[in-house]
Amino acid sequence: MIEIAVATGIMMTALIAVYALYRMEARLWLILLLAPWMLFSAGFGFLLYEKIKGYATDNKFDDAKLLYAKVIQPQIYLLVMSEDGPRLHVMPYKKQLEEQLESANKAIKEGRDMRVRPEEGDDSLGIRIYEFDHKRAFPKDQSK
Repeated sequence: MIEIAVATGIMMTALIAVYALYRMEARLWLILLLAPWMLFSAGFGFLLYEKIKGYATDNKFDDAKLLYAKVIQPQIYLLVMSEDGPRLHVMPYKKQLEEQLESANKAIKEGRDMRVRPEEGDDSLGIRIYEFDHKRAFPKDQSK
């Protein structure tokens, strides 16, 4: 419902701007230039709104921290924290992946740092789930 209100508001703003120019007896070339520009801006604004409102994306992600996973068949939702910030991703359902994600959710509740990474291959699940090893990633300084 909010989407309809936003789209209507954007379109009304564009139409009122064009009508105001017409009533002010602006030059015809200005109206002909501004009208398509306002409609393009309105459409582009709506597309941006769709992008930022938080729906799950099926875009690929790099190595990221897994915050939460939820299975709602026929899809799996992953909330991950990447360099760009938190994002909800959607993947097709696979039974083996569901089992791994249940274990990963338990590990997250225990306070362990679980990560996901895209994985390619015919028999792959699409992602690899692993625990981040802080000791290996950040070894102590041995120079002392």
